[in-house]
Amino acid sequence: MEKVRYMISDAAAAVNVETHVLRYWEDELGLLVPRNEMGHRYYTRENIQEFQKIKELKEKGYIVVAGKISTKFLAEKIYGMKVED
Repeated sequence: MEKVRYMISDAAAAVNVETHVLRYWEDELGLLVPRNEMGHRYYTRENIQEFQKIKELKEKGYIVVAGKISTKFLAEKIYGMKVED
């Protein structure tokens, strides 16, 4: 079964942000977004869920400090994983 791929405009609409916001989060947070043979970004449902969680955290007042959110923070808050110090 082939995964559904979304163009950036569709992914942005699903998250309710502008397309540049997705590109910014991708770059600033080091998120891995697949690209097709021509180098264009395409998004999966998992990517969209990840962006929705980032948006939710930002709406709750979390901010990106010095352009980065720690890997531990991403693992715990976005993926729900427990990370030992």
